Amino acid sequence: MWNWFIAAVALVIAGFIIPGIEVTDFWTAVGAVIVIGFINEFVVPFLLFIDFTASILTSALPVFVADSLSLYMAADMVEGLSITSVWDAILGALIISVALMIFGEKEEKDEEEESEFI
Repeated sequence: MWNWFIAAVALVIAGFIIPGIEVTDFWTAVGAVIVIGFINEFVVPFLLFIDFTASILTSALPVFVADSLSLYMAADMVEGLSITSVWDAILGALIISVALMIFGEKEEKDEEEESEFI
């Protein structure tokens, strides 16, 4: 849940920073993050399977491109979220990824600390 909250906040921030991304309100961002989660769960593994060879050669680039496409696809599915270009989706995915890298570890550390006491 923490990562979903961070991703929603990051999407709202991306909407303020990037002119091509428009998020009408926080709940739209939450809905978009849920849709992105489903896309990442079902569509991205298929894309990565197809692009496995390129993943080996270029490291995480296909994963980043898949995240950008997920965000772009979510904009078509969620009312109140619009992205005008693929480049805006790439920048938005970058902002969300950086926010999750910085703040997303908190949940993992909290879970590790809890497991030590159980």
